Amino acid sequence: MNNGNAIYIGEIVSERMLALGMDFNYILENSFVEEDVLRKILNNKIYLCEIDNIDLDFLASTLYCTTEYFTDTKNRERNKLKLDDINTVKSNIVKAKIQCLMDDLVFLQGIYDKTIEK
Repeated sequence: MNNGNAIYIGEIVSERMLALGMDFNYILENSFVEEDVLRKILNNKIYLCEIDNIDLDFLASTLYCTTEYFTDTKNRERNKLKLDDINTVKSNIVKAKIQCLMDDLVFLQGIYDKTIEK
């Protein structure tokens, strides 16, 4: 079942956690997502459309990404983090934080451009 928001994001979340060196307990303590909800997400027991938007926002914020990262393949490819000999957890965290900052700047630029047009 993969129509619209009837998708699971457990694998995507787990890959991001691994690349950032985050474990279940870290996410639990820093995302404010309830333990049972987080377990369901990671074990693909809850569809994306069933996850509360606030929980999804908190999870994305903890993982240094936007909620679109979970659903948009292009966004995920653009913001993908690798864990290998060159890309360490530490460098991935820095890259992820820079990606968040860049996304915020693009958003703010869009708002600024709209106010200039008026």
